[in-house]
Amino acid sequence: MDREAQIIELDKSSAKISRYINRFLSCEEELNPQQFFLLRSLHDKGHCTVSELAKDILLSPSATTISVNKLVKKGLINRIRDEKDRRLVWIDLSNKGVQLLESVIKARNAMLQQLLSNLDNEDIEQLIHITRKMIAKLD
Repeated sequence: MDREAQIIELDKSSAKISRYINRFLSCEEELNPQQFFLLRSLHDKGHCTVSELAKDILLSPSATTISVNKLVKKGLINRIRDEKDRRLVWIDLSNKGVQLLESVIKARNAMLQQLLSNLDNEDIEQLIHITRKMIAKLD
């Protein structure tokens, strides 16, 4: 298989896997993929500003603000004004957001476990190695 055919095959395969995972996510908790990754990133970072979060999830600050607003309305994110600089607004996960995220991650891990069940440990280690190399090219 030549390089172009490999790229086409990889694109089709990764798109199919993404659709499967995203369909599972939206059915389970009524979160879109962008909202899930935003919540997970915010959980990993702790409290931060919308601009910091946008940079982390590779979205524009305006798109991130729109998602944050929706998640605030759902009660999943808190906004907190900085005591010293009232212009600065911090965001973090609410207790409801933490509980929902933990539930979704647990369900996603079970789904991924099933998806990877036909791979042995060596295959999974190779997959991790390859995806890390690809992610390094994003930075």
